[in-house]
Amino acid sequence: MSDKKYPDFEVFHIIKKNPEDKGFWKSVGSAWKHRDGVGISLYLDYLPLKTDSEGRTNLVLREYNPDRFKGDKKPNTENDFG
Repeated sequence: MSDKKYPDFEVFHIIKKNPEDKGFWKSVGSAWKHRDGVGISLYLDYLPLKTDSEGRTNLVLREYNPDRFKGDKKPNTENDFG
């Protein structure tokens, strides 16, 4: 794991009620790159994870942005997931 105070990534769980939906993004944890550069440690704060309309569980890693939590900004959840 990194010695950094902040994680390298945020972990999002994406639920799609219908296959054509963009999905609902929920922050469910954090992730840190390993010091040796081979692998990532995930820390999930939210279990169990639900499956989507197709029976899958989707987790997405996004680079951590501490500014996401400042002020009354809404998180950017624009994605290319569907």
